[in-house]
Amino acid sequence: MKGIEHKIIGGIVFIVFYYFKLFPSIVNELLSNYLNIIIGLIIAIIFSGGRIKTKSFINFGLSPDNDFHKKKQRSIIFHSTLFPVLAIIALPYSWIYLTAFFYSLHILIDLLNPLSFEGKRHTYFLLFTSTILFFVMIYLI
Repeated sequence: MKGIEHKIIGGIVFIVFYYFKLFPSIVNELLSNYLNIIIGLIIAIIFSGGRIKTKSFINFGLSPDNDFHKKKQRSIIFHSTLFPVLAIIALPYSWIYLTAFFYSLHILIDLLNPLSFEGKRHTYFLLFTSTILFFVMIYLI
């Protein structure tokens, strides 16, 4: 899936989750004024897809696999929820929660194509399980 498609999905998820108050409570409290909603939408779009090394503003993003979009070249370290979990544990702020949520959403969307990861099916199962556990974790904390 291309970065722009990830951005569209990220924007739609942000709007739906904001409208129905489906984010974790710490993020729902953050999104109580219009400026924070706009900044949150920008974070959602930037962290849900795209690449750092791009000349186009619409394709810019901080996704977990900036230059590993070829099949079976996605780094398991960067394409896991390890960094979002560490970020939330180290810095439990609402902006970090929102950033980690959309970083992990990108990973979850890419997990729909199991042939794009290096490793065996056990690796894919661990990535899938850890991503689901991340989303469970942010709602329980």
